Amino acid sequence: MDLGPTYHLILYCLESYFWGFSILSMCLAISTVRRRNGKTFLSKIDKASVWAVRYLGVLYAVLWLIIVYYSLTHSSDIWDRYTMINRFWGASGIGFWGKPLTFFFLTQLLWIQKVNQYRWAKPLFAIPILIMIYAEQIVIMITSLHRDYLPSSWAMYAPTLIESVMSILTHSGIFLVMLGGVWLIWNKCISPPSQNSMIEK
Repeated sequence: MDLGPTYHLILYCLESYFWGFSILSMCLAISTVRRRNGKTFLSKIDKASVWAVRYLGVLYAVLWLIIVYYSLTHSSDIWDRYTMINRFWGASGIGFWGKPLTFFFLTQLLWIQKVNQYRWAKPLFAIPILIMIYAEQIVIMITSLHRDYLPSSWAMYAPTLIESVMSILTHSGIFLVMLGGVWLIWNKCISPPSQNSMIEK
């Protein structure tokens, strides 16, 4: 029994935000425009995206636990439960539980002020996040091919240019829409301008 496409769509949107956050973190670390004083536009975007990714990491972990719990307890078919347990503890288990644990623990490390202020911490976190986004797909492909002994089937799947561009555009579009929402919430509710800065303008 499945929870339906809504949960998987939410998880996909959250993964797109993690993907965009990783790319943004690497670009901001490399960029020479970024200043340490927190006055530039890019550092404000960085603060807003870090604020959001910490909460989205918790949301992703909670939704993932709901899916696992629902699959184990509300399935009427014993085979579905066996499949879920095999996915969790089987040969491809790292692709199943590695992604949510990576998303959760790396995003929660951003609560630590020293980690958050260290310039290269977020790009270092970005690398495993980017790897784990595609790890489950790679594990599924490898485990589905490892029992096929026909030499004609020994080729690796390579996405076409159109598939790659569509994947990047989809992730980028979802990330930009979510970052726009985070930016609005950040400016209106979380970090309102002070009276002195409004008088100076």
